[in-house]
Amino acid sequence: MEIITLENVFLFFPLVTHIGTMFLFRKKLKSINKTEKYCFHWFLFNCFTIHLFLDYFCGLVGVNSFLYKEYYRLDKRYFNREPVVVYITLVEAFVMAPLCFSTCLTIVFSRKRVKSFLMIVTSVLQIIGTISFSANAISRNFVDICKDSCFKFDFENIFFFWIF
Repeated sequence: MEIITLENVFLFFPLVTHIGTMFLFRKKLKSINKTEKYCFHWFLFNCFTIHLFLDYFCGLVGVNSFLYKEYYRLDKRYFNREPVVVYITLVEAFVMAPLCFSTCLTIVFSRKRVKSFLMIVTSVLQIIGTISFSANAISRNFVDICKDSCFKFDFENIFFFWIF
């Protein structure tokens, strides 16, 4: 059994990119306040972990077989390549991830008005994406969403659901 594979190494993508970005901007991060640092980390987490790693690379592309199986176990729309899910995932990877990263750069390098504007725009677009993603499942009467036997509302599953 091979432990070190590209698939396993790729699991470190979000952590390495987050730490690498923090390292690159370490001097600038010292000059911003606590709230701005929190926002910086939040948008960076969304960029690399949510939009790129989980939704695009694991959910749509299937780079990590374990996480891909979990995605389509909980929501069959990924496995069936449902058009709305594919579209939203592509928008997340190629619009929202760069926008989140741009927001991080703006938090570190720009004036207050530009920061606030971009943070609001990015957040509103993320809410619109969430509503579109959820509305699609609702309009289809949740036919692709895991029910009953594949997901029980106990501590482990709820913890697992919110992590993945």
